[in-house]
Amino acid sequence: MTAPRQIGSGSLDGHVPLKSSEFQDVKERGESFAGSFVVMGILEAKDNQTRLGIVVGRKFDNRAVQRNRARRLIREAFRLLRHGVDKPVWIVAISRKRLKNASIQDVQNDFIKVFKEAGIWRSS
Repeated sequence: MTAPRQIGSGSLDGHVPLKSSEFQDVKERGESFAGSFVVMGILEAKDNQTRLGIVVGRKFDNRAVQRNRARRLIREAFRLLRHGVDKPVWIVAISRKRLKNASIQDVQNDFIKVFKEAGIWRSS
């Protein structure tokens, strides 16, 4: 098993998740990009901060344990890769059922693919 790809370090301390009205802004005015494990809505940030909102509905799995695991995977992939995003954006990540069997490395690779497609990934 390979170690997760890490760009930057630290926790999500100080990270403010998106509010309900901001989710709505991303839905109405943002662009949608589909990956294998998540669908992302991306909108240029109004507050100059890259922020994340996560949606894992009951349709994903009836068990809260599985939904919470999906949230943790998405949050961790974002934490490890957020410094590679080259401009401030609001991101709403909506889980897909395939995420149930994914590893953190799979989710990170999916995030990078979606970020590149959206044109927000800082190529190094």
